[in-house]
Amino acid sequence: MKFSTKCLLYTLLLAPLSTAQKWEFGGLGAFGFTPAVPISNQIGSVSTGINSGPVFGVTLASNDYKHLGGEGSYLYRRGDLKLGGLGTDTNFSAHTHFLDFRMVYHFAPRGAKVRPFIAAGGGLAMYAGTGRESSTQPLNNFAALTATHQTEPMISVAGGVKMQLSPRVGLRFELRDSMSPFPNKVIAPYPGSTGGGWLHNFTPMVGIVTVF
Repeated sequence: MKFSTKCLLYTLLLAPLSTAQKWEFGGLGAFGFTPAVPISNQIGSVSTGINSGPVFGVTLASNDYKHLGGEGSYLYRRGDLKLGGLGTDTNFSAHTHFLDFRMVYHFAPRGAKVRPFIAAGGGLAMYAGTGRESSTQPLNNFAALTATHQTEPMISVAGGVKMQLSPRVGLRFELRDSMSPFPNKVIAPYPGSTGGGWLHNFTPMVGIVTVF
Protein backbone atom coordinates (compact mmCIF):
# COMPACT_ATOMS: atom_id res chain seq x y z
CA MET A 1 0.00 0.00 0.00
CA LYS A 2 1.43 3.38 -1.00
CA PHE A 3 2.47 5.84 1.72
CA SER A 4 -0.08 8.45 0.62
CA THR A 5 -2.89 5.88 0.83
CA LYS A 6 -1.82 4.92 4.34
CA CYS A 7 -1.84 8.57 5.42
CA LEU A 8 -5.37 8.98 4.04
CA LEU A 9 -6.55 5.91 5.95
CA TYR A 10 -5.06 7.23 9.19
CA THR A 11 -6.83 10.54 8.66
CA LEU A 12 -10.20 8.95 7.95
CA LEU A 13 -10.03 6.49 10.81
CA LEU A 14 -8.92 9.04 13.38
CA ALA A 15 -11.28 11.82 12.25
CA PRO A 16 -13.91 10.90 14.90
CA LEU A 17 -11.34 11.84 17.56
CA SER A 18 -10.93 15.41 16.32
CA THR A 19 -13.28 16.95 18.89
CA ALA A 20 -11.70 15.25 21.91
CA GLN A 21 -11.34 17.16 25.16
CA LYS A 22 -8.82 14.72 26.64
CA TRP A 23 -6.37 12.53 24.73
CA GLU A 24 -4.16 9.52 25.33
CA PHE A 25 -1.17 8.69 23.14
CA GLY A 26 1.08 5.75 23.72
CA GLY A 27 3.28 2.94 22.54
CA LEU A 28 2.28 -0.73 22.56
CA GLY A 29 4.29 -3.91 22.83
CA ALA A 30 2.86 -7.40 22.48
CA PHE A 31 3.23 -10.96 21.23
CA GLY A 32 0.71 -12.10 18.63
CA PHE A 33 -0.49 -15.60 17.85
CA THR A 34 -2.92 -16.97 15.28
CA PRO A 35 -4.62 -20.37 15.59
CA ALA A 36 -3.97 -22.44 12.47
CA VAL A 37 -6.75 -23.16 9.99
CA PRO A 38 -7.09 -26.37 7.90
CA ILE A 39 -6.70 -26.77 4.15
CA SER A 40 -7.93 -30.06 2.72
CA ASN A 41 -8.10 -31.94 -0.58
CA GLN A 42 -8.38 -35.54 -1.74
CA ILE A 43 -4.86 -36.26 -0.44
CA GLY A 44 -5.56 -35.24 3.15
CA SER A 45 -5.49 -32.18 5.36
CA VAL A 46 -2.79 -29.74 6.48
CA SER A 47 -2.83 -26.57 8.58
CA THR A 48 -1.76 -23.06 7.69
CA GLY A 49 -1.63 -19.57 9.16
CA ILE A 50 0.91 -17.23 10.72
CA ASN A 51 3.67 -18.03 13.20
CA SER A 52 3.62 -16.29 16.57
CA GLY A 53 5.75 -13.18 16.74
CA PRO A 54 6.42 -9.79 18.34
CA VAL A 55 4.04 -6.88 17.85
CA PHE A 56 4.73 -3.15 18.14
CA GLY A 57 2.35 -0.25 17.70
CA VAL A 58 0.87 3.07 18.73
CA THR A 59 -2.53 4.17 19.96
CA LEU A 60 -4.35 7.50 20.01
CA ALA A 61 -7.52 7.76 22.13
CA SER A 62 -10.12 10.30 23.17
CA ASN A 63 -12.09 10.42 26.40
CA ASP A 64 -14.93 12.84 25.71
CA TYR A 65 -17.50 11.23 27.98
CA LYS A 66 -17.69 9.77 31.46
CA HIS A 67 -17.53 6.16 30.30
CA LEU A 68 -17.42 6.19 26.50
CA GLY A 69 -14.45 7.02 24.27
CA GLY A 70 -12.85 6.16 20.97
CA GLU A 71 -9.39 5.15 19.85
CA GLY A 72 -7.39 4.40 16.75
CA SER A 73 -4.33 2.17 16.64
CA TYR A 74 -1.66 0.84 14.32
CA LEU A 75 0.10 -2.48 14.97
CA TYR A 76 3.01 -4.10 13.15
CA ARG A 77 3.39 -7.85 13.64
CA ARG A 78 6.35 -9.92 12.60
CA GLY A 79 5.32 -13.52 11.89
CA ASP A 80 6.16 -15.89 9.05
CA LEU A 81 3.51 -17.71 7.04
CA LYS A 82 3.38 -21.42 7.84
CA LEU A 83 2.14 -24.60 6.24
CA GLY A 84 2.39 -27.97 7.93
CA GLY A 85 1.07 -31.52 7.98
CA LEU A 86 1.69 -35.07 6.76
CA GLY A 87 5.09 -34.97 8.44
CA THR A 88 6.26 -31.80 6.65
CA ASP A 89 6.50 -28.15 7.70
CA THR A 90 7.49 -25.02 5.78
CA ASN A 91 7.70 -21.31 6.57
CA PHE A 92 7.75 -18.15 4.46
CA SER A 93 8.95 -14.72 5.58
CA ALA A 94 6.04 -12.32 6.19
CA HIS A 95 4.63 -9.52 8.32
CA THR A 96 1.22 -7.98 8.99
CA HIS A 97 -0.10 -4.46 9.56
CA PHE A 98 -3.30 -3.80 11.54
CA LEU A 99 -5.05 -0.43 11.36
CA ASP A 100 -8.31 0.11 13.25
CA PHE A 101 -10.72 2.47 15.01
CA ARG A 102 -12.76 1.25 17.99
CA MET A 103 -15.35 2.53 20.39
CA VAL A 104 -14.31 1.97 24.01
CA TYR A 105 -16.58 1.54 27.04
CA HIS A 106 -14.93 2.03 30.45
CA PHE A 107 -16.52 0.44 33.52
CA ALA A 108 -15.11 3.21 35.74
CA PRO A 109 -15.58 6.95 35.11
CA ARG A 110 -12.99 9.22 33.59
CA GLY A 111 -10.47 10.23 36.25
CA ALA A 112 -10.52 6.87 38.06
CA LYS A 113 -7.11 5.37 38.71
CA VAL A 114 -8.18 1.94 37.43
CA ARG A 115 -10.53 1.68 34.41
CA PRO A 116 -11.45 -1.78 33.08
CA PHE A 117 -12.72 -1.53 29.50
CA ILE A 118 -14.09 -3.35 26.49
CA ALA A 119 -13.70 -2.20 22.89
CA ALA A 120 -15.10 -3.05 19.48
CA GLY A 121 -14.65 -1.66 16.00
CA GLY A 122 -13.10 -2.34 12.64
CA GLY A 123 -10.37 -1.50 10.21
CA LEU A 124 -7.91 -3.16 7.86
CA ALA A 125 -5.50 -6.10 8.09
CA MET A 126 -2.65 -5.88 5.57
CA TYR A 127 -0.83 -9.20 5.03
CA ALA A 128 2.53 -9.18 3.25
CA GLY A 129 4.52 -12.22 2.16
CA THR A 130 8.17 -11.21 1.72
CA GLY A 131 9.97 -14.51 1.13
CA ARG A 132 11.26 -16.04 -2.09
CA GLU A 133 8.71 -18.10 -3.97
CA SER A 134 9.67 -21.59 -5.16
CA SER A 135 7.97 -24.16 -7.37
CA THR A 136 9.44 -26.84 -5.08
CA GLN A 137 7.82 -25.48 -1.92
CA PRO A 138 6.78 -28.38 0.35
CA LEU A 139 3.04 -29.09 0.40
CA ASN A 140 2.44 -26.91 -2.66
CA ASN A 141 -0.24 -29.40 -3.71
CA PHE A 142 -2.28 -27.90 -0.83
CA ALA A 143 -1.34 -24.20 -0.94
CA ALA A 144 1.34 -21.81 -2.13
CA LEU A 145 2.94 -19.26 0.22
CA THR A 146 3.44 -16.19 -1.97
CA ALA A 147 5.31 -12.88 -2.05
CA THR A 148 2.05 -10.95 -2.29
CA HIS A 149 0.40 -8.07 -0.45
CA GLN A 150 -3.27 -8.42 0.45
CA THR A 151 -5.57 -6.09 2.40
CA GLU A 152 -8.71 -7.43 4.09
CA PRO A 153 -11.45 -5.80 6.19
CA MET A 154 -11.06 -6.49 9.88
CA ILE A 155 -13.20 -6.71 13.02
CA SER A 156 -11.41 -5.73 16.21
CA VAL A 157 -12.62 -6.63 19.74
CA ALA A 158 -10.75 -6.34 23.02
CA GLY A 159 -10.90 -6.24 26.78
CA GLY A 160 -8.42 -4.83 29.24
CA VAL A 161 -7.65 -2.35 31.98
CA LYS A 162 -6.07 1.11 32.12
CA MET A 163 -4.12 2.22 35.21
CA GLN A 164 -3.27 5.85 35.95
CA LEU A 165 0.25 6.16 37.41
CA SER A 166 0.29 9.97 37.53
CA PRO A 167 -1.80 12.82 36.10
CA ARG A 168 0.09 12.48 32.81
CA VAL A 169 1.24 8.85 32.61
CA GLY A 170 -0.69 5.60 32.51
CA LEU A 171 -0.35 1.88 31.77
CA ARG A 172 -2.74 -0.32 29.81
CA PHE A 173 -3.07 -4.10 29.55
CA GLU A 174 -5.22 -5.60 26.84
CA LEU A 175 -6.15 -8.78 24.99
CA ARG A 176 -7.23 -8.05 21.42
CA ASP A 177 -8.63 -10.24 18.64
CA SER A 178 -8.17 -8.82 15.13
CA MET A 179 -10.37 -10.97 12.87
CA SER A 180 -10.20 -10.91 9.08
CA PRO A 181 -11.14 -13.12 6.14
CA PHE A 182 -8.46 -15.62 5.18
CA PRO A 183 -5.83 -13.97 2.89
CA ASN A 184 -6.20 -16.42 -0.01
CA LYS A 185 -3.75 -14.57 -2.28
CA VAL A 186 -0.90 -14.55 0.24
CA ILE A 187 -1.71 -18.17 1.18
CA ALA A 188 -3.15 -19.41 -2.11
CA PRO A 189 -4.98 -22.78 -1.93
CA TYR A 190 -4.10 -25.17 -4.74
CA PRO A 191 -6.99 -25.83 -7.18
CA GLY A 192 -9.18 -28.48 -5.61
CA SER A 193 -8.12 -27.58 -2.06
CA THR A 194 -10.62 -26.04 0.34
CA GLY A 195 -10.24 -24.21 3.64
CA GLY A 196 -9.62 -20.80 5.06
CA GLY A 197 -12.56 -18.97 6.55
CA TRP A 198 -11.43 -16.36 9.08
CA LEU A 199 -8.12 -15.72 10.79
CA HIS A 200 -8.17 -14.77 14.48
CA ASN A 201 -5.08 -12.73 15.37
CA PHE A 202 -4.88 -12.72 19.18
CA THR A 203 -2.65 -10.08 20.73
CA PRO A 204 -2.04 -9.78 24.49
CA MET A 205 -0.32 -6.41 24.92
CA VAL A 206 0.97 -3.82 27.33
CA GLY A 207 1.29 -0.12 26.67
CA ILE A 208 2.46 3.08 28.27
CA VAL A 209 0.50 6.24 27.51
CA THR A 210 0.72 9.95 28.11
CA VAL A 211 -2.45 11.89 28.86
CA PHE A 212 -2.96 15.43 27.54
